[in-house]
Amino acid sequence: MKKKDSKNEVAEIRLIDLIKVFIRRKWWFIGAFIIVFTAGILFTFLRTPQFNLTSTFIISSIELEYREALVKTFPEKTEELTEISNIIESESFLSEDLLEEVIENLEFDIDIDELKDTIFIYADKGGILKLTTVYSDAEETYEINKTLLETYLNRRTNEINQAYDSLLSEIEVEISSIEAEIEDISDIQDNLADKEIELKYETYYVLEEDRDILVENKDYFTERFTVTREPDISYVYGYFNYKRDIAFSFLLAIALGLIAAFAANYFQSLRK
Repeated sequence: MKKKDSKNEVAEIRLIDLIKVFIRRKWWFIGAFIIVFTAGILFTFLRTPQFNLTSTFIISSIELEYREALVKTFPEKTEELTEISNIIESESFLSEDLLEEVIENLEFDIDIDELKDTIFIYADKGGILKLTTVYSDAEETYEINKTLLETYLNRRTNEINQAYDSLLSEIEVEISSIEAEIEDISDIQDNLADKEIELKYETYYVLEEDRDILVENKDYFTERFTVTREPDISYVYGYFNYKRDIAFSFLLAIALGLIAAFAANYFQSLRK
């Protein structure tokens, strides 16, 4: 019993000493508390808030069978039409010409460097591309995301359609050219002419297959983008939380106030 009483007495004395120190140095605590809490409140209400919005779309890939059939005859134009992926396309969002067009379409002023800082692109598996915009105003965050996505999709869809038309046109020209050559060779009656006609027909049939692939699957080649999450202002999220930040400032002010009070007492004790 005596040992327990002595332990409690020591603990009680230590607690009393701490309370006495706190009372003696209370102005250090109050001063530090006011400074820290005021700074926290000012930071909470004067800092620029940040909002973000994420839209998502999927880029479909072309079947390897179709690509291999087309690339044998027209490698460059086939690459233009088929080489589209979320990783490749993610770089397009930061191109100068696209961003300049976006700035022209926006209803508020923003320079190209500031616009670049608002854009974050994430390429996920399965051809998924996530476009996130972060800005200081909720409505403008939405406008940037919406305008950027629409401008990009319109531009890339037009480019893909042009690549499709260009490839199909070149196939048509080649088919017409071979038809004319076959007609010219047909007037010649010898074995070499027959073999040459046979070779021309082989090329002709390959070109016809390529043309059929393009014509019968036009939407498959040109409609490569599917938006799975449209930009919506109701999805705009703000990073700030006033209640949480005020509570954090209050607790931090208490902690630093106590540290200031006991630190002042410690250094004054050293002087004595």
